[in-house]
Amino acid sequence: MALVFLDTEHLSLLEKARRTEPAGYASFLNAWKGLGCTLVFTLAQAAEVRRYENSSGREGRYQVLAELAPVRTDFTQHPNDRPGPRILIEREILRAAVLRGLLTVTGPGADGLLQEWMDPFPGHFDANEARTLRAIESEEFLSLVSRERVAAQHAATAMKHERQIRKELRLRDLPDGPLPAEIALACRKEIEKVAASIEERFRGGSSPPTHGEAAAAVIHRIREFLTRTERIGRQAALLEQLQVAGSTKEELPKLKGRELVERHWFQVVARSFARDVLNVTADGEESLVRTLALADCPGSWLQKRLELSVRRDSSEPRPNHHYDCERLAYLPYVDLLLTDREMAGFVRQIQDNESTPQLIRDLPPPLSVASAMDALENAIDSHSR
Repeated sequence: MALVFLDTEHLSLLEKARRTEPAGYASFLNAWKGLGCTLVFTLAQAAEVRRYENSSGREGRYQVLAELAPVRTDFTQHPNDRPGPRILIEREILRAAVLRGLLTVTGPGADGLLQEWMDPFPGHFDANEARTLRAIESEEFLSLVSRERVAAQHAATAMKHERQIRKELRLRDLPDGPLPAEIALACRKEIEKVAASIEERFRGGSSPPTHGEAAAAVIHRIREFLTRTERIGRQAALLEQLQVAGSTKEELPKLKGRELVERHWFQVVARSFARDVLNVTADGEESLVRTLALADCPGSWLQKRLELSVRRDSSEPRPNHHYDCERLAYLPYVDLLLTDREMAGFVRQIQDNESTPQLIRDLPPPLSVASAMDALENAIDSHSR
């Protein structure tokens, strides 16, 4: 059965057609069922649906999901305390570690459990079980939706600022001496201004307290970093804060700042997953982070490159770009993924780049389809035959 990942825009189109164009909607359903399509619907997309404020429209979307069933999802109905990977990059790390022979799983039912843990879409829903998608609208989930939206808004704002800085510096191009006093003072003033603004927002109730705790932690780390740059310089401070395993002293200065951050982030995720979920030994954890790289996780690699494309080339970075990048991370694991024209163009640029891993270059590209019932039906039909 073909795995098809519809854009949220097309779910909205189907919801509207269900109300206003019953004949066209019935025709699409017949084609969908006749071609044996399975819908892919992720937690990130569930957050987008939940943000739709019209309750009757939101209910209509859930009805569409049930009528398009079976549905494959990246979340399951298992209790929250059940161990195992929770997000795509953890599943990709596990798969890469098994393929490299870094991990083995033994014991009764080990093979079945391992296959479930490595499956990008472990959740299976039939039409009746689609009601579970409504059940995730708990207070905890709504809080998660709110936090993710705020994070996406901050990311979009940062992207707009970053576009003013076109050149990516390598670490060796940064000054290696202590930060001059006048620059350090100016940076501290700017940091304190931002911190005061954030604190005022949380005092005024415009953001949940949880966000304030996270923001305070980030501000604290920035202050620490600035203190270290005053003492030992930017190069040394970056390497101190963003430590990576498996890189030589000669290699590190050649890295661009983005590459250093990316390697550090990947190893933090890999270490946490290996330690807290897989319960590997300290030696096993070290072997894993020294052997694996983000390129071993094709979906997560693609997501990071798309985020970079948005920062560099989007005419107007928006919070929705965050959700687009999350969805396109699943491109290696579906038969057809629909997206908008801009994101399809970014994927095409990445696939045309000779430095892109061959697995990503060989993937069927996502399709950009007009928001019209006949165009959507033709796209599904053409791709599935």
